[in-house]
Amino acid sequence: MFRKATVDESLFPPKCCQLEIPSGQARERLDIELMLLFDRKALEFGTANKLYCSEPRCSAFIGPATDEASWLECPDCSALTCGCCKSAAHPGTACSDTDDLNNMAKDMREKQGWQRCFSCHHMVELSVGCYHIICACKAQFCYLCGAKWKECGCPQFAVPPDII
Repeated sequence: MFRKATVDESLFPPKCCQLEIPSGQARERLDIELMLLFDRKALEFGTANKLYCSEPRCSAFIGPATDEASWLECPDCSALTCGCCKSAAHPGTACSDTDDLNNMAKDMREKQGWQRCFSCHHMVELSVGCYHIICACKAQFCYLCGAKWKECGCPQFAVPPDII
């Protein structure tokens, strides 16, 4: 369970009977290598706005994204990634100058009808099912408008006055 939880965020943290298994209780039964990996993944999965290496062949977790442009070094490959726009570092160039790529992604998202998680900003595609989305980061939102679940004004979810 602990090994699977390090590769599938939906299985993190490991649970038994819907109760979280305290990692402290499992430490003495698991090898040190697995516990180190588990601790790294706990940090990654617990980060709301994750930043990954902009080098496509690497994509290692770097840490939380930043509100301002900053050049963060990847711990695995040493590539520099902008902590704000999440693209390759661009010293001397504002993040807004990378808007062409962002606009292309936005156009594609709008054309395909995809939604972005308000918490971690991951792109989500709904092919079938209801509009209640539970993102990998555990945030819940409405697929129609992107607002927090049960806080949107979408007419599909309005309760008719005769039911109240």
